[in-house]
Amino acid sequence: MPSRAAVNKGITLVTGSRAKKDVCEHCRHTNAEAAKKDDEKKGDATGPTGSETDVDSEENSSQTESSEGDDTMKCEIKHLDRRYDDKDEQFFEERKGEVTRPQQKDWWRLFAFCIVRHFNSYDELEHTRLYVNPQPLRQLLKDVIGNYWSDPINVHDVQIAAPYYSLFYHRKQLEEVGHERFKEDGESMSHLNMLLEWIQTHFQLDIEAYESCLSGEVKAIPYDHLWTLFAPKTIVHTKVLEQHRAFRIFSSWYDAGEVPGFNFVVFYTDFDGEKLGERKAELFIPKYTGNRDVRDLEARPLDLHEDAEEIREYLLARGRKFEGYLGQHFETYDGIAVKKTERGYARINVQGRIVSPRSSTRAR
Repeated sequence: MPSRAAVNKGITLVTGSRAKKDVCEHCRHTNAEAAKKDDEKKGDATGPTGSETDVDSEENSSQTESSEGDDTMKCEIKHLDRRYDDKDEQFFEERKGEVTRPQQKDWWRLFAFCIVRHFNSYDELEHTRLYVNPQPLRQLLKDVIGNYWSDPINVHDVQIAAPYYSLFYHRKQLEEVGHERFKEDGESMSHLNMLLEWIQTHFQLDIEAYESCLSGEVKAIPYDHLWTLFAPKTIVHTKVLEQHRAFRIFSSWYDAGEVPGFNFVVFYTDFDGEKLGERKAELFIPKYTGNRDVRDLEARPLDLHEDAEEIREYLLARGRKFEGYLGQHFETYDGIAVKKTERGYARINVQGRIVSPRSSTRAR
């Protein structure tokens, strides 16, 4: 990383950013007076016998020597680059010619959509964003997509970051609501159709994999397209301690770390002894090669389960029974109690009378 070094009375910046050379006003004034005195001395030293050519030659030679051998600290900001040579030894050099800033245009007024690549000060690509500029279309995206977890829609400045998953998940709603809303607005309809065509083209392979999984006799999907099944708010099913469990997805992403896989942040209903509300958890599907049947996944959308309706009714009945125990109850219990620990779940044998907590406050 570039560093900055400060020296008393003079400042030298070593940085990766571009800036102009700044000189303080005091030094300009001082340097101007010094130059004037030098000129006066040179004028006195030029006698009648010296020719103008000789004088000019001596002056130029004197200025060159002075410039090369001037070790006086200057009250300026000098911009340098720190680099490494072929021997991996660092050195400093003067900043080379600056990049000319191009003339700016009002891109957001000239184009309905702009795909903008964002670079940092080291000219490294950080991210890419789609800017949506027509106000009617911004409002449509706000109404349909709303507060998507990674790209909440700001109706005054719509920016959707790559990989644009929110557009994939809401493409059908955008088409349905948009065609109804803009049926008498030709310009907005053309903007909507352009966006829908771009979505269709950009996600062509993802859409094909998704639809093939849903319609095929064997519901299988490649790992790279796994994300298409897990839109936010989707109810996913898995088993915990051999018991059916259901969770609602909040967000998901691919993890390329030491144990690569597909992660989700999910919510489920629970009671902590004082409040009934939602808890957050994480689910994980390890990376795999080729296609995999969704029945073999560690978690899958409940709607893709072959016994989806039966499981749904079972979970609803169990949830109502669980909620019925809120408040204070005296019971006799003979069975296994489960406690979650850092290493998983601990099983505890319980036999005798139990008292359930009194509080039944609801909370998110």
